[in-house]
Amino acid sequence: MFKINEVQQKYKGGFSKGQLMDALDGLFVKESSDSQNRIVKNLLKEVCVSKPDYKKDVESIIQTTGWGISESNEPYPLRLQIRLLNSESEIVTTGINMSMKRYRDGDYSGAITSICGIIDKLTEAIYAEQELQNHKSDPFQTRVSNSILQYESDYKNFLNANGISDSDEKIKVWNNYKKSISNSAYVLGAFRREFSDVHGNIRSDLSANIVMNALDTANHIFASIINLKEKNFA
Repeated sequence: MFKINEVQQKYKGGFSKGQLMDALDGLFVKESSDSQNRIVKNLLKEVCVSKPDYKKDVESIIQTTGWGISESNEPYPLRLQIRLLNSESEIVTTGINMSMKRYRDGDYSGAITSICGIIDKLTEAIYAEQELQNHKSDPFQTRVSNSILQYESDYKNFLNANGISDSDEKIKVWNNYKKSISNSAYVLGAFRREFSDVHGNIRSDLSANIVMNALDTANHIFASIINLKEKNFA
């Protein structure tokens, strides 16, 4: 605001829209790359919120640069597996939107915390439904593994219905499937320990790509838990 005031003082007799834009552009180019990114992302959201009719036009323009606009008007990189944004799971939708907001604001530690928080809530719900113990004390990877184990028979029935009837092969496929989810949980748990702000340790040196990698990893867990829980495999 102080810088805007300087612009106003410079043109005491009034200034045109063009002069204002030139002055603001001059201020913008002096900002760091991270600050410029935050300004643009916030501006895009503000346009979509205040002028909903412009949203499609904004989307068509920024898609050429590899970005999109979510249903909650948050700018996001198109690398995100965006089908999760349309999930019927309120836990996932709310968590993803919060993660994207933090990502937009340059809070990459907070974005990773939000991603892990989605899995915390999903597994907590399964622990409660299945009357499992020790959700709070179980390590992150253990929570995910225990949650997936509750749907072993459902997944094997899904395999059987799709032509994998050999019992040995079903066991191998199931074991490798649950291991892939457990391995993803380990990676995400390591990201939480190293990069999230869960312990008040906000990392300012993180790359945006670490958030993308966390989302890519988490997507396998999200989709697997939701599909199994909602019996979308059946």
